Amino acid sequence: GVQTCALPIFLLEMKENLLVVDHYSCYIEVSPLASTTSQSIIASLKTIFRRFKALETFISDNSPNYASKDFLNFTKYYEFTHVKEAERAVQNMKRLIDKCSDPHLALLVYHSKSLEQGHSTM
Repeated sequence: GVQTCALPIFLLEMKENLLVVDHYSCYIEVSPLASTTSQSIIASLKTIFRRFKALETFISDNSPNYASKDFLNFTKYYEFTHVKEAERAVQNMKRLIDKCSDPHLALLVYHSKSLEQGHSTM
């Protein structure tokens, strides 16, 4: 399934923008925001999502913009799972520990595989 990550809002040319990355293809979208409200973010995401095939998982930071009632309704209407990055990290760690009883070794293997694939672990 398709996963996208919304990274924190950032300034580019003195305007606030939303950075969205497709997890599998690493395709990047930068969307200028009219404001940083949930409604503005949702409008930008709708435009971006129509370019992707059936979105299954959306990963974001713990910004309050993604915790609003409007955003929750958006996830239900568009039928995708919203995972906050901190929650995802906990889920990943639990899976690693289930596979390897030594959490230090599990993290060492995880970091090694990420580096082999050209991904930063930071």
